Amino acid sequence: MRKYLLLSADLIWAFASGFVAVFVRDNFEFSWQRMADAAPLAIATLGFAVIIFVAFGLHRSIWRYASLPDLMRIMAAVTVTILFALFAIFAHNRLEGIARSIPFIQWVILVGGLTSMRIFARLVRARLTRDRPLVTRSAGSADQVLVIGLNHLTELYIRSVAELAADRISVAGILAEGKQIKGRRVQNHKVLGTPEELARVIAEQSIHGIEITRIIVTVAFDKLSGPAQEALIAAERAGNIKLDFFAERLGLTSRNDAPDDNADTTSQASSDLFQPGKTEFVVLGHYRHFKRVADVTGAILFFVCLIPLIALVALLVLLDVGLPLTFHQQRPGRFGHPFQLYKFRTMSGAHDDEGRRIPDSARESALGRFIRRWRLDELPQLYNILAGEMSFVGPRPLLPVDQPDQDTSRLLVRPGLTGWAQVNGGRNISIADKTALDVWYLVHASFWLDMKIMLRTFVMLVSGEHRNRQAIARAWEHIEGMKLHPGVEHDRPVTETNPCADEALQQDAT
Repeated sequence: MRKYLLLSADLIWAFASGFVAVFVRDNFEFSWQRMADAAPLAIATLGFAVIIFVAFGLHRSIWRYASLPDLMRIMAAVTVTILFALFAIFAHNRLEGIARSIPFIQWVILVGGLTSMRIFARLVRARLTRDRPLVTRSAGSADQVLVIGLNHLTELYIRSVAELAADRISVAGILAEGKQIKGRRVQNHKVLGTPEELARVIAEQSIHGIEITRIIVTVAFDKLSGPAQEALIAAERAGNIKLDFFAERLGLTSRNDAPDDNADTTSQASSDLFQPGKTEFVVLGHYRHFKRVADVTGAILFFVCLIPLIALVALLVLLDVGLPLTFHQQRPGRFGHPFQLYKFRTMSGAHDDEGRRIPDSARESALGRFIRRWRLDELPQLYNILAGEMSFVGPRPLLPVDQPDQDTSRLLVRPGLTGWAQVNGGRNISIADKTALDVWYLVHASFWLDMKIMLRTFVMLVSGEHRNRQAIARAWEHIEGMKLHPGVEHDRPVTETNPCADEALQQDAT
């Protein structure tokens, strides 16, 4: 219930933002006529915010733990809401009585208001945590800690101490690379110097009555300079200071990262494959710069032009399967980094009220099949393109279980909304053939090939997917010529894929 109360606060501010924007635009002079002119904008903003704020999950975030990703989600939701509202007002009265600067002012006010409410909640939480009574210990019994490194793990450690062990651990200071940041503060803890100056800092703290008993290292040991490593080892050998590697404590890494002579060289080769400057840059060359610019420009233009269609599909999904409007699934992206791929939902929930699995055939509807047939469920991936996680054209992101282990070259570039494999067979070809076509695309990628793929995608939407045996054979001949797959037979059996299987997995998560 509480999350809906917080959502109500967001919606009230969304409704008020239109009036506030007009008030600010008029140099804080109130006019009933100007408020009446702003009413359609305020109403439209509220109407679209009800759907879009929920779709972006603003009601699911916990305000007192709001962070940068929450802010990015707020900015995206506000941008989409205002664009939808402006389109609706333009269709109604051509934005009569609304100055051109008002949408921008409204965007700033709405983002600022939603963010400020969450920041205020964090401040209240921090104040309550700070002011609660502590179980005090005898003077001088608290561990005096130096933190080596300045990153997100450092912030996590300091927050953890403040939350869970403020009476047992005292952070004396931070040592971080770069003399220019000496004297700066992280959550009121001072940067005392660099890791190489560890011995000097420990001695200085001793003069001030602070005896360092523990050193927390938040960076990988091999990332430190030679003198810094020697200083840490010397401090540990002194016997009175305990050395802890924070990432190791969390189970994220090991202190000993030396390679094993008996290790499988295949994994090392796979790791070497994903090195910026040796992978995507070689594959796409200078075209990568233009391609990214074209992706961003195209995504913005498509989004603006397709606002009515996106709104219509969202409404149909709402009436057909209800909320949430979209589902997401983690897929391997560029260099194998996972990202969340978004689609409109086209199937109902995977389980009934008693927890029993519902067959896929019972979860489908004629409307859902229509949306999938015309790829309208892919429209939310315009967000993935704007976010830099996808491109318009590239290897289609596969499910992790379908990603071939023997060939990770298709992960050298951003995955695509459409691709060479999609226009030459799509669901009608095997994973192996898709991989071969994707590898062929990587070698031959160009602006004109991308335009060809885009045009053939529209043809495919009308005529359906057809297996292009000639293109598949050419791709395998190219691979065999480059000896990327020694010993792999070309005539692999074609695996018929279930077009609903992908979404069925998604609905489980939903």
